[in-house]
Amino acid sequence: MFLPRNFYRPKRLIASVAAAPRRRPPTATAAFLRLHKLSFAWESAQRRAQGLERNLRKGQRQKAAVSIKTGASRRPKDESSAIP
Repeated sequence: MFLPRNFYRPKRLIASVAAAPRRRPPTATAAFLRLHKLSFAWESAQRRAQGLERNLRKGQRQKAAVSIKTGASRRPKDESSAIP
């Protein structure tokens, strides 16, 4: 099927892009700051992931301890087997 070349690009969009003010090229400082922010975000994400992992392990240990303690109360809830 043949489509004109500008089929997916409406003319309004082309005009608005042409009318948009030209951006100045980024300075070295801006590039450095962007990189710095990215690295900081990456580090904090890594730290958060490690913390979550640690918490998860801790939670699993706690869950295991709780299930050992409350194993008796996990039986069916009928009165004959209920613990006084």
